[in-house]
Amino acid sequence: MGNKRKSGKSKGEKSKISPINPLHKTNSVTKKKSFFFFFALFLFSILLYSNTINHRYTFDDSIVITENEFTQKGFSGIPDLLSKDMFVGMYGEQLEVTGGRYRPLSLLTFAIEYELFGNKPMVGHLSNILLYGILTVLLFIAIQLISNNIYVALIATMLFASHPIHTEVVANIKSRDEILCLLLALSSMIFIIKFQASRSLFFIIIGLFCFYLSLLAKETAVSFLILTPAAVFIQSRKSLKQVILKTFFPLLAVFVIYFVIRASLVGMPGGSDSSDIMENPFFGSESMAKYSTIFHILGKYFMLMIFPHPLSSDYSFNQIPIRNWNIESIFWLVLYTSALLLSVIFIFRRNLIAFSILFYLVPLSITSNLFFNIGAPMGERFAFMSSVGFCLIIAILINRYALAGASVISNKLLIRTLIILAPIMLIYSWKTIDRNKDWYNNLSLFSSDIKTVPNSAKVHYYYGNTLQNRYLSGNKKEKEKIIEANKAFRKSVMINPKFHWALYNLGLTYKHLGNGDSAIFYLEKVLEINPTHIATQGVLGSIYGQYKQNYAKAIQYLEKSIEYGDLNKSNFHNLAIAYALSGNYGSAELNFKKAIQYAPNDARLNYELGITLQNLDKQEEAQKYLEKAAKLDQNLAK
Repeated sequence: MGNKRKSGKSKGEKSKISPINPLHKTNSVTKKKSFFFFFALFLFSILLYSNTINHRYTFDDSIVITENEFTQKGFSGIPDLLSKDMFVGMYGEQLEVTGGRYRPLSLLTFAIEYELFGNKPMVGHLSNILLYGILTVLLFIAIQLISNNIYVALIATMLFASHPIHTEVVANIKSRDEILCLLLALSSMIFIIKFQASRSLFFIIIGLFCFYLSLLAKETAVSFLILTPAAVFIQSRKSLKQVILKTFFPLLAVFVIYFVIRASLVGMPGGSDSSDIMENPFFGSESMAKYSTIFHILGKYFMLMIFPHPLSSDYSFNQIPIRNWNIESIFWLVLYTSALLLSVIFIFRRNLIAFSILFYLVPLSITSNLFFNIGAPMGERFAFMSSVGFCLIIAILINRYALAGASVISNKLLIRTLIILAPIMLIYSWKTIDRNKDWYNNLSLFSSDIKTVPNSAKVHYYYGNTLQNRYLSGNKKEKEKIIEANKAFRKSVMINPKFHWALYNLGLTYKHLGNGDSAIFYLEKVLEINPTHIATQGVLGSIYGQYKQNYAKAIQYLEKSIEYGDLNKSNFHNLAIAYALSGNYGSAELNFKKAIQYAPNDARLNYELGITLQNLDKQEEAQKYLEKAAKLDQNLAK
């Protein structure tokens, strides 16, 4: 694309181009060729992920889609999605996760899809794939605008499109927030760059609006407060003062508006108060060890950019143990700080490599735990935006040393570019397609990841939970599922003995296996860690009643569960039975009637209430419930 622009220098003064920046040649691409590149990149991107179309809902999809109260309301849930933390629809107001997460944009798309199609994972996966294809086209446009070099744009975009580290973002429907965030932030950058050339208010208004939407998709869009002005500074040749006044300040104003709205609705980002190491990975760590571990993790991100294997959906405790400073951590500290200093120095020389380094470092700094707790030590999705910077650096180096800095389009150079890229693209594409298979459903994902991250307590917990849910929803005669789940939970607890969710589910598996003593042992450990854990109270009550015939204990725990707000048929039913078996028929009657409010056509409940009323000598009322039970279940009529 040819850009005719003034450099802002006086006549006779030579333009100072950094000697390490070869990208200053004029480049012209016809509209026909541009459309060909757009189509080819879009098609390439969607083909790489086409094997995810028939995948199921996986991993965090339950939080934002299938078990999210507001998303499942469709259009009528939109007001709640716009005004609450993204996890409230799943967990309620009392969240056990730290830090406000105000990301309504992707949730709105899920609500719309549910309204139009219901719970159809194919629709969600298809939407993610198409959005990813559009994103790659926008990335190509943005890089071409900034670099004025078709080859740099093409190489960087192809590397980005095929990079396997993106599989979590595209294959997991929930991570649409990452795609929308980058897609809209790049759109904002493109419109604002175009504004510098045309001075059309339309471009700046649309650009600022896209930036606001990108913030609504995910907080990491704040990176573009730095990246967009830097891109304008390189591309437009305007002075630093002009860029600050006409680009940075308008973006800052939009961010302030967003931040005020966000803070009023869900609070401040990050969560440093949690004492749960599963949600605050550096809790209890000394500062020196914390930052040593963070730079070790930053090193792992860089290595995954180069060699993306193996990949995992989780890297939490204790897959990456806290470590003191050593040669490796010091190396990554020196490398990252040097890269930051060089990028800051050379960005003022309008150097594209410096801009690429910033594009890598700035988003990663937000998700690195350097400044606030993000709830996880590491995640491949956290590197999604930064991967643009990495791919751009590689593209610049390939262009400079393999294509001699070429920028004028020619078939010969295009063929050479494709030949150079072929080995990398084949490896990356194969790995992407292969990793996609793991994301088919929870079982395939976690059974794969327990091998790649064997020391992650969460992955073993997720694997056990998946097996337990399959046992409960399927054939309960398949005892091997619950035995395998029990083994997974025991491994999780071995890694983190204070992981109360793993302890709770370990207790449940022992209950399903008929081992009441072991179930009680682990469930009471949950209450030692979290005394107000609601679900544990109810399960303990049922176990004490069913396995130990200790009705006083059963009543104690069930009453506590109800007091904490766990109001459901099961709790009232179990409490009613415990009261009846202990001879307190009056309390039994009361709780049977409460249980029936949740399931008025439950034959067993009506029958048991009828018997209880007979014991209270309320024969007429008892007969009414017994007759209803007989109508509902012919076996009871006998």
